[in-house]
Amino acid sequence: WNDAIFDCKRVLVHSAMYYQHRAKLAILKGAVEFALLKKHNALPPARTINFLGIEAPADYLPHNFHSAVESLYSIQNFERIPVLWQSVLWKWGGFFITNHEDEEKAALASEVGMAPKAIDATFELYNTLFPIPDGWFLKNQGTTLLKLFPCQFRGIGVHFRGKRKGTDDIQAGFGSPQYIHLVENLARWKHSTVELFKYGSTNQTKTT
Repeated sequence: WNDAIFDCKRVLVHSAMYYQHRAKLAILKGAVEFALLKKHNALPPARTINFLGIEAPADYLPHNFHSAVESLYSIQNFERIPVLWQSVLWKWGGFFITNHEDEEKAALASEVGMAPKAIDATFELYNTLFPIPDGWFLKNQGTTLLKLFPCQFRGIGVHFRGKRKGTDDIQAGFGSPQYIHLVENLARWKHSTVELFKYGSTNQTKTT
């Protein structure tokens, strides 16, 4: 577990993390689609199945799903939330650099056409749909991290930030970090992305 979470090893564990968040994204997209249908009175009639002579709902949706749907209506342009989450996960790396969090969230909001104030409300949807103790984001060594998210995609987020700043040097791009392990963590995540490509190439060669 330490190998996977802290040292970015155990590629198959990170693969499981990837599929976990990909599945969550699909459920989030389903909640948005449900909210849009409900908003426009376009929900199809409830389907039922006959089970031992009893008519029962075929599409059982849990309470937290309906809670998430209701909360969507208070977020401007909520139909863009799946696009925002795709960008958070697969482009920004599922994390923010704490000292630049407001700046990064503003850039993210502009990218997907949402207001900056909607970003935190959007992130809270993850906690509503998939409740866990203390929520899905945590503060750690100068970053705000999405829990159980693969290092390899965090590495993509590091690379993306370097492109935005025009430099791969962390201090040149963000100034002297306040946390001693920030640069070390960012470098480890980026290295894990490189190692993933090597892992894929090696296993493809073995297969062929």
